[in-house]
Amino acid sequence: NLLIVNSFFGNARIGGAEESVRLLVENLPSDCRTMVLCLTGPDTPRETSNEVTRVEYLKRNAEYLWNPQVRVQPTAKFKWHLYDAFGGKQERLSLERILGENKFDLIHTNNLAGITSAPWLAAASHRVPMIHTLRDYWLLHPNSTTASSARFLERVVVSLLRWRIKGHSKNVQCVVGISKSVLDAHLSRGFFRTSMIRKVIGNPYGDYGVPESAKKLEGSAGVRLGYLGQITKIKGVENLINCVVPSDGVSLAIGGSGSADYIRKLKESSNARKVNFLGWVESRNFFSTIDVLCVPSLWEEPFGRVVVEAFSCGIPVLTTNKGGIGEIVKDGINGRVCDFGDAQIFQKTLRGMTSPEVYEGLSLNALKTAKRFTKEKIASSYHDLYQKCIESHAKGKADS
Repeated sequence: NLLIVNSFFGNARIGGAEESVRLLVENLPSDCRTMVLCLTGPDTPRETSNEVTRVEYLKRNAEYLWNPQVRVQPTAKFKWHLYDAFGGKQERLSLERILGENKFDLIHTNNLAGITSAPWLAAASHRVPMIHTLRDYWLLHPNSTTASSARFLERVVVSLLRWRIKGHSKNVQCVVGISKSVLDAHLSRGFFRTSMIRKVIGNPYGDYGVPESAKKLEGSAGVRLGYLGQITKIKGVENLINCVVPSDGVSLAIGGSGSADYIRKLKESSNARKVNFLGWVESRNFFSTIDVLCVPSLWEEPFGRVVVEAFSCGIPVLTTNKGGIGEIVKDGINGRVCDFGDAQIFQKTLRGMTSPEVYEGLSLNALKTAKRFTKEKIASSYHDLYQKCIESHAKGKADS
């Protein structure tokens, strides 16, 4: 019996973590009877395709976590983060009730924004083994990035709040990073000091049906670039647009959502004939319309699941190689690394990767890379880890 905890569940419109957790749950072997605990989100499904899974929801208004249009006053945010730092009293009471009513062999936590570290505290009191997967940087900073505020007081407050959560991480027996980069970022800051098992397991992609042969450029329409994801400053979309506008024979499709004001600003600075904002789109449909995926991130991406999704369609990736992306994209092998702050370097790199022979080789290697991240392989890796963690916990109890 397994309890999986994540801020939200089953809705890819919020972010990649929600889709990754859904794919994990739905592809675990049938011997895993799973309960998912999460917050309510937009159009949150009440069931999954897995007959042995049920979903329970915590009653906490967390709309500002997924809706960029919601404005929250700084004082309200501070109270929210203070509540989170002390383990969320109501969330812990809910966890205590759930653990009292169900006999779980293991608890697997993921993104905890809005849920707090309450599952770690409840698991410790019930002596249930615990695995945590690092899918973002929320434990380091409330904005889920590694960005540090320029304001001294804010840095001090964040440091104090995170110190409290860092102490709670001692209750986690096994910690997983979706990349070595995100795992090292937490270990180097003193999180999970007592975790005996530390492992890297990447994110899966969905049912794209990996083609057997490499993709070829059509050529007649020029090079079709694509960006897919959240439209925010740290994602580097503005730099990408500034590179595309002066480039010849290039078009850019942008799929995703973000602040209405920010998107309006980007539209005003772009060329409508070259840059097309599509809003939220289905990944499968989007990849069929592009030749190269651009990932111009300015921050240390925990993983970059959109990269392996593109690879599964034979699409090479042009990226800044920040964070976990650098562990997937190998320059000149399955994609190219580029400085999106310089339009001339961008144009030169793009020309080099879109010559027919080079492009076909990148595409073929992208397909090979994607096979490491199928939903079945990732679910199997977690299943093996669950068994190892349960056995290690049982041995520890027997020794004590």
